[in-house]
Amino acid sequence: MIEKQLHGSVYVALGPGMQVYDISTEGIGEAGFRQFIDSIQHASIRKRGMPILTFGRYDMEDMRGLHFTSGQDKTRYLLECLGPAIQHDKGTLVQMTDTVSLYYCCRHDIDPLSDEGQNVRLRQDFRQTEAVFRSQVRKLQTMRRAAEQLREIRKDEPYKRKGLKINT
Repeated sequence: MIEKQLHGSVYVALGPGMQVYDISTEGIGEAGFRQFIDSIQHASIRKRGMPILTFGRYDMEDMRGLHFTSGQDKTRYLLECLGPAIQHDKGTLVQMTDTVSLYYCCRHDIDPLSDEGQNVRLRQDFRQTEAVFRSQVRKLQTMRRAAEQLREIRKDEPYKRKGLKINT
């Protein structure tokens, strides 16, 4: 059997409804995957909310035509570049994780990309942690909407104080 040689990796983050959130071809293997996940987490922290995502790492034997640039359409890249490469057996899905599993691993001091971290969904207490995580996300979304509404009200206040009517 001839062993495939790794020439690169493609990292994908999918949101609800399999909507493409982000793609990267920076880095190779597990180290690049960690970097990809970390960059999304750090950007989300700055925005004050981690979206619920599924992360995938594809190791490719041939990266010709697969390098992703920030100006490319992400969905089109997935359908027209990555999909056909995988169909032609030029790459394999090696690792997957999601936001809830990352949260669980963080709370239990587990490396999310280790064998143990890849199997946390099989643990008995995972469902409870998942429910807590999802309720926190809903609470944050509700708080964010309330804060946005409050900001909009405050924008209108000077006009109301002057007696001017605002058409909405």
